[in-house]
Amino acid sequence: MLTPGTILQNRYQIIALLGQGGMGSVYRAFDQTLNRAVAIKERIPDPNASPQGLAQARVQFQREAQTLAALSHPNLPHTYDYFSFGANEYVVMELIEGRSLDQIVAQHGAINEGAVRAWADQVLDALTYIHTRNMVHRDIKPANIIVKPDGRAVLVDFGLVKLVDPTNPRTATAMRGMGTAEYAPLEQFSPGMHTDTRSDIYSFGATLYHLLSGRAPTDVPQRLLNPAQQPALRAINPAISMQTESAVQKALEVYPQNRFQSAAEMRLAIKPAHAQTLPVQTAPVAVPPMPVTTVSSYSPPLSAPTATTSGSNSGLWIVGAILVGAIVLFAARGAIFQPAPTPAPTAAPPTAAAKPTEAPRPTEAPRPTTIPGSSGGEERSIGGAPMVFVPAGEFTMGSNDGSNDEKPPHPVYLDAFWIDKFEVTNALYKRCVDASKCSRPSETKSSTRSSYYGNAQYDNYPVIYVSWNDANAFCTWGGKRLPTEAEWEKAARGADKRVYPWGNSFDKNLLNSSDGGRGDTTAVGSYPSGASPYGALDMAGNVWEWVADWYDGNYFGNSPRNNPKGPTSGQYRVLRGGSWGIIQYFVRVSGRDYNTPDYRYYGIGFRCAQ
Repeated sequence: MLTPGTILQNRYQIIALLGQGGMGSVYRAFDQTLNRAVAIKERIPDPNASPQGLAQARVQFQREAQTLAALSHPNLPHTYDYFSFGANEYVVMELIEGRSLDQIVAQHGAINEGAVRAWADQVLDALTYIHTRNMVHRDIKPANIIVKPDGRAVLVDFGLVKLVDPTNPRTATAMRGMGTAEYAPLEQFSPGMHTDTRSDIYSFGATLYHLLSGRAPTDVPQRLLNPAQQPALRAINPAISMQTESAVQKALEVYPQNRFQSAAEMRLAIKPAHAQTLPVQTAPVAVPPMPVTTVSSYSPPLSAPTATTSGSNSGLWIVGAILVGAIVLFAARGAIFQPAPTPAPTAAPPTAAAKPTEAPRPTEAPRPTTIPGSSGGEERSIGGAPMVFVPAGEFTMGSNDGSNDEKPPHPVYLDAFWIDKFEVTNALYKRCVDASKCSRPSETKSSTRSSYYGNAQYDNYPVIYVSWNDANAFCTWGGKRLPTEAEWEKAARGADKRVYPWGNSFDKNLLNSSDGGRGDTTAVGSYPSGASPYGALDMAGNVWEWVADWYDGNYFGNSPRNNPKGPTSGQYRVLRGGSWGIIQYFVRVSGRDYNTPDYRYYGIGFRCAQ
């Protein structure tokens, strides 16, 4: 064991022991060259191994360390250095400080579903990244997911990591082990089976089960003997949504072929939209509790006490384990649509010249005779939908405080345009459906309401369960179009660099987000004090909003500076604004998300522009 004050490589000073296992130790250290705190993982060779086995293990360990060091992902802690000293190997890593989910559950019991889903989105994004690079973690559990003070979830401890050769799934790895029994899949118990990316799916499903129920799942051998030993999630915690319970249940299938076949597939099932890169929060956020009858559901503040620099590991967690490395994951998002002060006007009856199946094109109100002032805010109505004017000019798009796909912030010039004051409502969308120009929403319910679309009580609420294709069809039918990303962001933030539509300070009373705890959509226009500088409402929270652009994570680095319209092609379309089920970080005006154009969900809607 290294003692405090020991200097390694004439550079790293050991400060304190953070953790110790059968094959090595983890230390807090100080990098005297770069003046920063780091974590150092020490690997001690197996004393019972043969000389040939020791040599093979060293080569494999070095190879795996090099692979982890090559990872470049905003949600992964960095691996800085690797070296040998005597018979031992060392890996220098980013020091991760915060609280593990294991610690949070032990202290508070079941965790709020909204927070769990946000963390799940981050972890699954990171798993997708490492899986596409032929790596399997093999030891995912609550103790190996750390929540940093900024609210980020970080996947750590790659002590059992496996490098997979696609042509040989039984590829040897330096570190062998079953993992922790309650979170280990069948194939890690069975010598005749091999692990692959679906093994991580099982372990993560077991982790989610623990977070949402407050109790560890039953291990696979016991489940095979008696499946009833593991109750369904909603039998323990009725507040959990059926969608989440179904996703966890599928991930926990005993046989790999019955689980999700990829982390990306599971991510689609558990979240309304992809969350591509890890955001860096500027302030801690709080997620309010969801109502639970049998289980008290803890709503974590998504922040942790600052760890001390002493040898105590209370509140201090390190990236790495037996092998090396650590990985971080990214979070979730969501938006809102609020009620207009008065119900949306009904459509005028078709004229004699109109086709029987086609509603008349809404009449456009006259454009102002003079160019509106720089403050914008002028209004007009098209087809019963109020629109606000956004004047021509330059604004700063993007943020340095967000995920990598929001960087770099850069000036963008836009011509003047109009944008809907509210998100498109059920009543307005139904007119397009009745005209046979739009498809019905894929569901007529909402998160908590069995009857939503087509129910007059919710006519003035945002339409949901609509795809990008549906949104585009509606806007086209109405003589409008979806706003570009740049237009949406300018309409939300104005010409300054504000963080939220109303300013730079978060206020849960100005929007419908998870911080307000409403648990579903609200009528459009319900939060007039949360208006953007141009008078657009609900541009934070309530429902995510489709915009016109294809998604490109590097777009901000090369987008045109005049009227950017996004990439010409892609796999995903961009979503903006967050939803009712999302924490404060993801309702920032610069936040981005994305999903396939045909995706429908109860947290996604849209508005139109012209």
